[in-house]
Amino acid sequence: KLREEGEVREEEFRCRTKPGDLRIGKFSGALIELHGRLHSLVVIRDVSARRRAEDALRASEERFRTVVQSLHVGIVLMGPQAEILFANEAAAQMFEMRVADALGKNSSELGLVALYEDGTEMPFVMRPASRALETGTAMRNEVMGWRRRDSEEILWILGEVIPL
Repeated sequence: KLREEGEVREEEFRCRTKPGDLRIGKFSGALIELHGRLHSLVVIRDVSARRRAEDALRASEERFRTVVQSLHVGIVLMGPQAEILFANEAAAQMFEMRVADALGKNSSELGLVALYEDGTEMPFVMRPASRALETGTAMRNEVMGWRRRDSEEILWILGEVIPL
């Protein structure tokens, strides 16, 4: 490829060492002319350790995602503006909506009203997630209700919010 194109950048290749270990390398090179003769200027980097670390991280993330998705407890990851970044199926079932429909939206956009235990509306700044973000402290065993704007039915939850 170097002969044909004259330059190669970050081309990945695999090779085996004498003991038989598989290595992954990145090859960059260029053909240069020095004193009327063609030479190869080549850099080869061993990226085996980095690739193994990336693969291990990817596998760990997949295991974690599988565990979180299959829990019977509702889990929601929210952004700083209370937008839903992730929700598992248990959370979606509790709120009777599809995860895909909830992503990127906040409770108001989903037509949900937060309630205190006495049934009165809970202002945004008083919600456990808002307080956790404000103080940097986990809010545990928080009882609150959620009601759709067009319904009188209330979903009561015992929540925990952990700021990340």
